[in-house]
Amino acid sequence: MKRDFRDAVFGVLHGLMKADPSIVILCNDAAAWKLDEIRREFPERAINVGVAEQNMMSLAAGLASAGKKVFVYGIIAHLMRGWEQIKVGICIPNLPVTILGIGSGLSMGLDGPTHHATEDVGVMRTLANLTIYNPADCVCAEACVRIAYTAGTPHYIRLDKDPAHDLYRANQDFSYGYCTFGVEKKAITISTGIETQRARCHVVKCVVDVFRLKPAPDLSGFVTENTVIWDEHHPNGGLWSIVAEQMLDAGQTTLEDEFLGPVKREPMGELAWVDDGYGIPFGG
Repeated sequence: MKRDFRDAVFGVLHGLMKADPSIVILCNDAAAWKLDEIRREFPERAINVGVAEQNMMSLAAGLASAGKKVFVYGIIAHLMRGWEQIKVGICIPNLPVTILGIGSGLSMGLDGPTHHATEDVGVMRTLANLTIYNPADCVCAEACVRIAYTAGTPHYIRLDKDPAHDLYRANQDFSYGYCTFGVEKKAITISTGIETQRARCHVVKCVVDVFRLKPAPDLSGFVTENTVIWDEHHPNGGLWSIVAEQMLDAGQTTLEDEFLGPVKREPMGELAWVDDGYGIPFGG
């Protein structure tokens, strides 16, 4: 039997909200059957902000800074309008806000490229302090919500729009960021999200489901000359990029994956420019 991702995550949230009065849900005029149940039981803690994604992210940041644990829900393509507010308001102060985005990849179908979420992972991976999950089934999605709630840090969970069969057991350990189906052989398919469902149907050999895209698990041991990547995302920034980055054997002179500010130049104690003291060579 197939299950709906939205009902799965809001079912978990409903239970958490009964036990924890600090949880608040915001949405941008989006709906879901289980979310409607939450609205009826906790009307003051399920707020429809309307089609105002930037304001919604700022509101989430404000509530989280006041001690609330905030979950934000909406169509991914629309939520990306608030990227700057996610960066500045949520990720820089490292607040307990979890973004639940529906419509990963091409799952919005005939709504077209204005609604497809095929670039969001590449955009969101650039944000320090943000953990990104892309579950392949409802069991994994439910676990991701619990992990995000417990962690108390910024999380982004991508959800496919269509129902899917459960691939995992309820007691599955999701701490590693990936799971292997089948016997590890030379021919390996590395996949994420709904593509894992398709790979499990069409690939008889080994399938590696990467459900945590940031911080990504070490996948280099699965890469052979016969490895293929299945990902419903633009090649730049998605699973293809993640695997390629791990396989590249080259020196790295870049900034760290963290937010940077002015540093004090020793021994004078004066403020230096942000590119002075972070490991970037400065020509002169």
